[in-house]
Amino acid sequence: MKFHILTPLFFVVFGFGLSLGGCGKEKSAVSATNQTNLPAVSSSAQLSMQPTLPAELAALNIKDGGVCYLDAINNVPISEKPFVVKVGSDLALIGWAVADLKEGKLGSSPAIQLKGEKNFFAAAEMYKRDGLGKALEHPALEGGGFKAEKVILSVPSGQYHLLFLTKSGGDLLRCDTGHTLVVE
Repeated sequence: MKFHILTPLFFVVFGFGLSLGGCGKEKSAVSATNQTNLPAVSSSAQLSMQPTLPAELAALNIKDGGVCYLDAINNVPISEKPFVVKVGSDLALIGWAVADLKEGKLGSSPAIQLKGEKNFFAAAEMYKRDGLGKALEHPALEGGGFKAEKVILSVPSGQYHLLFLTKSGGDLLRCDTGHTLVVE
């Protein structure tokens, strides 16, 4: 009988522990509670994916780090399944990214990386996301909204891990969103 009483407690504790482990997982509830605060993804400027980092990021030391979360791809909320898109179509991403959650530090010079057999990059932008600072328990992180709009998927077909990049000091922090993009 003790097993049945403790089983739900185990799953609650285990689930909480999983929510704290790894880039982008610390406060996944932030995104679920702020879906209504997401900006419309619409911009007149189009960007193409490039095989090299933007010039202002190329000289930085690349490190895995930061904390991030992907909310939506092409205005469709993310799921556990890979997101499928066509070669040459537009890509729009909404989420959040911060350089240091504990210290309350935002990054700068945001970009995205599609990591596959070959890597591809595109610029992104940060924006003020109402409620994010409160949800992340640090008011300075309110500006951690992360978006990339109208990025042309000029990449070969294949599977790509989606990473958010932010500059922090002399480092380029690379945060894995935990999601895969399938380009057909």
